[in-house]
Amino acid sequence: MTAADQYSRNLRRAIVIFIALNALYQMSTFFRSTNAVIAESLRSDFGASSEQLSLVTSAYFFAFAFMQIPVGGLLDRFGPRRMISIMMLIPAIGAIVFANAGSISMLIVGEVLMGGGCAVGLMGAVVIFARWFRPSATATMIALYTGFGNLGFLLSSTPLALMAAEIGWRGSFSLMAVVTAFLVLIAFLIVRDAPPGHGYHEREPESFRQIMAGIRVILSKPQMYLVLALSFPSLSIILTIRALWAGPYLADVHGLDRITASEMIFLVTVFMLIGNILYGPLDRIFNTRKWVVLPGAFATVLILAVLAAVPDMGLYTVVGLLCALAFVCNYIVTLMAHGCALFPDRLIGRAITMVNFSNFAGIAILQAASGAVIGLFPHDASGAAPEVAYRAMFAFLALCTLAGVIAYLFARDSRPSEHGRA
Repeated sequence: MTAADQYSRNLRRAIVIFIALNALYQMSTFFRSTNAVIAESLRSDFGASSEQLSLVTSAYFFAFAFMQIPVGGLLDRFGPRRMISIMMLIPAIGAIVFANAGSISMLIVGEVLMGGGCAVGLMGAVVIFARWFRPSATATMIALYTGFGNLGFLLSSTPLALMAAEIGWRGSFSLMAVVTAFLVLIAFLIVRDAPPGHGYHEREPESFRQIMAGIRVILSKPQMYLVLALSFPSLSIILTIRALWAGPYLADVHGLDRITASEMIFLVTVFMLIGNILYGPLDRIFNTRKWVVLPGAFATVLILAVLAAVPDMGLYTVVGLLCALAFVCNYIVTLMAHGCALFPDRLIGRAITMVNFSNFAGIAILQAASGAVIGLFPHDASGAAPEVAYRAMFAFLALCTLAGVIAYLFARDSRPSEHGRA
């Protein structure tokens, strides 16, 4: 078999692996974004306050972020296929716990299990793609993977609202637990860690001491901290809004019911998906990562500032701004590629999970903090927050993003042409 034939065969296998992993990753994006749609049900069923809703939702992201540090070493030590197959069963268990919860505490336990298990979904795939595809295509593959993975966000909008109306939110989570377990089995049968002949198959597994030494190498590189500074607020902004506050905001300020609000959230999610896919190749087109990231980050600050500063905007103006925000926030895929490019192949798992740790720590912290900001303002008897509370929340998120932008301005550029063929 010629080298060209082998490459073509590997590429076909890589595409099948991509599809199997992405179907499973959609469950991760589904579980992390459901509460914007079922928030009103949680309010009525548990009497949950804004602070409690933010704590329940942020529990997923705290667990997700916490697990990034061990996941990086585990991926490099045991391989992504094995770790994905084991860890992605945990969200199915978490969904069952969530579906049967009788208190806020049990909802949090369910979210922790879902978040902790899903921590491997994206990172494991990125490690696999780094071995099955050319290094210069890293940002493109992350963008395609997360873009199609955002179908899980679509599933958690209007489809979830309709499903919850039919079988209840508890029944919906039980059903998705079964779907997740089935997709784990499919991925286990199809996925392979690296193509035939790849150096991964020849290397000796690292010891625990070597794994920790690799983490120290990553943490000793000053440029990494500049990437982490902006990854902290990057995707955190749209997920704080999309996964938690969009539903309550549209209900409290614009008077929408759950189905209508979910339709608006669906539209916002479509723009997330489009942005994910379109951002991916930009670093290769312009041969720069820094100057793909910064325009998206500056646009994020500007949109949040408008949402914070302008009172009594119409529904369609607000939804248009949220759609624009969902589109421009996708610079995270290029930031991940920037982080990966700083280190050799043997450290890719730990490098990418460190970027994702910062990202999801940001989501968890900003969700909890945003709930505290909204909680500073008096709510009405039904628990609805005033418009000024949400405007204060948008201002808070704008300032967090601006701080990350200022730090990243000092980062050295990373050019795809320096890391293999485009």
